[in-house]
Amino acid sequence: MTTSSLVFVLALVAGGLAAPWTAQAPRCSTECPITGSPKLAYQPERTYTYAYSGKSGPAEGRGGRRHGTRVVQAGGADVDLPATWPSRSSTPRWTAQQVGTAPCRPLLLSSLESFLRLCWYDRCDRCKNVSVIDRAKWSAAPAVFTERAHPARVHSPRRCPWSINMKKGIATALQNSLPSLSPLSSGFTLTETDVVGKCPTKYEIETEGEKVIVVKEKNHRHCQERFPTPAETPAPWLKAPLPIEESRSECKQEITNGIYTTITCQDKNIVRPAFGMYKYVEADQESTLRFISESSDASAITAIPPGQFQIESLLYNHEMVKEPELAPEVDAVMKQICQKTMETVEIDAAALVAKALHLLRRVPASVVEATAEKVRGGRYCGNSARLESIFLDAIAFVHESGAVKVMVQEIESGRATGGRLALYTAALYLTPRPSIEAVEALKPVFESPRPMPSVALAAATMVNNYCRHTPHCNETAPVKEIADILAAKVQSQCSPSAGEEVEKEALATLKA
Repeated sequence: MTTSSLVFVLALVAGGLAAPWTAQAPRCSTECPITGSPKLAYQPERTYTYAYSGKSGPAEGRGGRRHGTRVVQAGGADVDLPATWPSRSSTPRWTAQQVGTAPCRPLLLSSLESFLRLCWYDRCDRCKNVSVIDRAKWSAAPAVFTERAHPARVHSPRRCPWSINMKKGIATALQNSLPSLSPLSSGFTLTETDVVGKCPTKYEIETEGEKVIVVKEKNHRHCQERFPTPAETPAPWLKAPLPIEESRSECKQEITNGIYTTITCQDKNIVRPAFGMYKYVEADQESTLRFISESSDASAITAIPPGQFQIESLLYNHEMVKEPELAPEVDAVMKQICQKTMETVEIDAAALVAKALHLLRRVPASVVEATAEKVRGGRYCGNSARLESIFLDAIAFVHESGAVKVMVQEIESGRATGGRLALYTAALYLTPRPSIEAVEALKPVFESPRPMPSVALAAATMVNNYCRHTPHCNETAPVKEIADILAAKVQSQCSPSAGEEVEKEALATLKA
């Protein structure tokens, strides 16, 4: 079982970031008619230090036996952490600032008595595109807890996504959407937006003297925008033959005198074959936040550089930071694959291909295209025919804009036929979260004079997926150009003299 631990600091500082409420607006100084007493009692100008620890690991089982490898997960969110975490020379710290008091809004059941700003300080030295000067400084990624207890993330645009997701996970553990800690609130089910997704969350409250225990539970089957499925594209394998048997999380918040003393979260996922007695996979995660001390030192909040943050929700961040300096590592792995597959395919070639895919997702599109040219040109080893075949099949599983460009090149040149063409068609259809660069790379598919209805429909699905996640996508140049191309095609194809084949092409164009 892999474990990790760190310490962070929670500080509340009153002052110059008061919320812009008007003088006439009623304020919640101590309590609201609906919410009752404030849930938390963190004081301005005070610092609260917490320790974090976590352990997790998937287990492969058959008949009660379990074994398997281990990974690190943190704070309610799956996080792909570097192998060196958390062995940092710097100490990560959390800081919270009281921004202002919220006006009484009795109609909002989960109205909070104040806003809190949570800031995490650490070095993001896994982001290779950040300058040395930036990496040498402390940087902050605050989260603002707003009304309805739906935190909004504020972070530097150049933060590492894995680091952001880890902080979102800890903010998720701190979130409490109840209107109050009164026993009358026990049994409420409220929809929370956090790193897990938008989930109905059931709350139960127990009291033990001065201690209040809040247990919140989520059944992930009922969540929307669940983080493992970044797009709404139907994925057949999510239904069979390996459906998720169980996926749920539970957090226990122990509160004494208005202060979180301990927060323990558990996450459990079981994937089991739908039929027969086969092996199954069970993944368990546990994380704990434990109160250590309180002090009057509030200096941490002053380190936040003003004007360098942007608002972001607590939903899982699927962004992939591109690291051009990984290009030599890509070349080295490709050479290893070529050597391992030149005569026969050695047993460790599969692991190298998996590593290559991981690297190709993290490099810019230009590096992916350059790698494809090197593979085609036989620059990695003497006999690279098998390497080329492996690479051109594997590129369908990268799901980044560079891979889309390579697949479109293969399709347009006529080199992708049969099974590989079907593989590329499925890859375009199932690309989880396409970028504007990936959409732009699709233009040759729509411009092609050759009829390719299946490919065109898959490409149109990718554009639709992009628009589903991008407001006002129709105003972007690539989407406009693709729409114009399709409109011109329909106009030329729809004529009284058109034959049966042209009519089929026109139908495919209209569907696209």
